[in-house]
Amino acid sequence: MNSSSVLSQLKCQLCSNLLTQPLELPCSALVCTKCIAEWVAATGAENCPCSDDGPLLSSRIRPASNLILLLLADILAHCISCSRDVKADAYEAHKCTPSLTPNEEREAVVLLKKAISTSTEKGIIHLATGGTPMAFIQVTKARNPTTAVSSRTVKMRCSEMQTVRSIVSGGEPSALIQNEVLVLNDEERRALLQKAGISSTIAIGAAEVLAIKAGLVIPWNKLRLLRRWLKSSGISLAGEDRMTDISKQIVGDNLKGELAPFSFMLPSGGEEIKGAPLIYNPELVAKVVHLLEENERTERLTWHEGFIPASEVWIKIGGDKGGGTFKMNFQIVNIATPNSVHNTCVFCCFAAGDSVTNLHAALDRFKDQVEHLNGMKWRQYTIKIFTCGDFEFCPKCMDYPEQVVGCYPCPYCIIDSEMMASPLSVRGHAAQRTLETMRADHQCYVSAGSIKRDAQKFYNCISPPIFDIPVSQVCPPGLHITLGILTKMFSLLEAVCCNLDLELALHATDVDSSSFSKYSLELQNLPLLQAELEEAQQAQENFQQMATYVVLVGGAERNP
Repeated sequence: MNSSSVLSQLKCQLCSNLLTQPLELPCSALVCTKCIAEWVAATGAENCPCSDDGPLLSSRIRPASNLILLLLADILAHCISCSRDVKADAYEAHKCTPSLTPNEEREAVVLLKKAISTSTEKGIIHLATGGTPMAFIQVTKARNPTTAVSSRTVKMRCSEMQTVRSIVSGGEPSALIQNEVLVLNDEERRALLQKAGISSTIAIGAAEVLAIKAGLVIPWNKLRLLRRWLKSSGISLAGEDRMTDISKQIVGDNLKGELAPFSFMLPSGGEEIKGAPLIYNPELVAKVVHLLEENERTERLTWHEGFIPASEVWIKIGGDKGGGTFKMNFQIVNIATPNSVHNTCVFCCFAAGDSVTNLHAALDRFKDQVEHLNGMKWRQYTIKIFTCGDFEFCPKCMDYPEQVVGCYPCPYCIIDSEMMASPLSVRGHAAQRTLETMRADHQCYVSAGSIKRDAQKFYNCISPPIFDIPVSQVCPPGLHITLGILTKMFSLLEAVCCNLDLELALHATDVDSSSFSKYSLELQNLPLLQAELEEAQQAQENFQQMATYVVLVGGAERNP
């Protein structure tokens, strides 16, 4: 069977066209569903239209076989209206726009040319359609690519595209160009800019880089690494010289620097007074208020679910030494992460140790401001100042040298070493220190001649506190206390294990027991001797620091 014979079998017996939604009649004839329905409606006949096979019952009409459907699916039907080939089974649903005949096309070209030539807008005509108006634009068909034509032709083509973009974009051609660039991927965009001779590097200014550095707490060496990495991705950061100039403009009078007299321990013993860099913000109160206003504006202030009274704002002031410098800072407690680096503001820094002498040399200038802040009203709140630091800084800040003498080592209460050795149930609670009692004890010490060896008689109050902050607002260095206890426990465990090893070695060897016992005893006493030596060295260092301070303030001991 040839193709023409197969095609004839796939035609409707009523309309002689290719079958659409084919049905099989009782006589096995194939017809379109639409054709048989129209024939029955038009003739009212009840018999089969293709044979004398009796009444045309709907129960005897069935869909065409799968073979017929498969054959129809492989056949393309040519649409006369749009001159397109469409699959036969989709022909009925096919929607097309009839193409113009050659005569119609010639007439349309003549009409369009006439309309364009008489248009008030050069090369543009607008037609009413009954709906959205249509615009026709005369665009010259290019014979050669843009890369192979003259600059004059390129300008002409750009002008034509500007006209097209203006119409398509509703009068915003620049916005359309931006979106055309955005739909390109990164490689296409970089290649486009490179061909156009436009730098694709993103430059970030000095002020913005400084903001990034401060906001992310990036040190200079890490910023240099970041600059090199970003440069490989087409992002350029401003140079350090320009950033330094901007920093100077921003800092202005907010920071001051000077060479101040600080004491330094000599390797051979004693101390040396010499100048060292001191940098500080002279307006501490203004800085605290500024940061409070910034946190209020950004809605970061919190009262930690009632832990902080609703009428108060808490500020922590503390010191930290490291890297050869000592830094004094403050933190706003009324934020979600009060101990974070981002919430730490350094207001004083000097390149020396944290001896009492050095702390006075650097921090005495802030005494009035700190005491003014404590209890100051801001908005409807009362500011409350807390001091904090490690186990050495807190007593020094209170001018309480806990290791000058062995008695009364606690800056919070009047308790001596003998009382501490007794259980609480036996000795009871010691009397609490207050600013008033410490001032009174210090005044008695001065009246008695400021003799350092008599410091224990006045509960070690040999100088006034740096800041008049109530003792109840001096935060105990909990972390350092915990670490100290753990270190002590580890040392005890280590000593016990060492002694156990020595005992086992004594029983396992045949050496002279008396000699080994003497050697073992000396090893057992070694940690105790080391601890005593460290304590004596620390006491000597603290004593030397206090002696230097007393000499500097004019209260040198006259009766050694």
